[in-house]
Amino acid sequence: MYRVGFYQLQKNSDTPPVVETIPPGLTATIDGTPVTFNARVAAYNSSSSGIYNLSIVGTTGITAPFDQLIVAVSGGQKPATGTYHHIDGSGIDYALLVYDISGGASYIEDYTSTAAQHPVTINVTILTSTNVQGTFSGQIVMPGATATGLKVITNGKFNVNF
Repeated sequence: MYRVGFYQLQKNSDTPPVVETIPPGLTATIDGTPVTFNARVAAYNSSSSGIYNLSIVGTTGITAPFDQLIVAVSGGQKPATGTYHHIDGSGIDYALLVYDISGGASYIEDYTSTAAQHPVTINVTILTSTNVQGTFSGQIVMPGATATGLKVITNGKFNVNF
């Protein structure tokens, strides 16, 4: 004899999960100041000689002088959704932030340091053939500078079409 039972599934809530909507463009808070890099913004997904690059580039203006921000994931594996850090241990897959200020100062992810010293994180949440979205944060340094050559980037967001 077989016994057949029916069970009713119960929903925990009628409220759908919260998914952050990232507005189109490239934005970040740099040293506590919100900055928008939407004057010229573009995304690139390319590869050459077995190295893959996913880059989001934006500027604060169209004609000089303007600031530029580059958010990139680079390495030996094809970029996918997920979280990328300073250096993943292989020595070739890494998250990269570059901030060029009009007037010549450049700040870059400190690839010579340990990840704990100047952490950089890029989280790619959506990656399709036409669009890339995600968030980022980190500490970048002016090469060769002292402690005053540090920029803190928080609340970074991107939503850019290829």
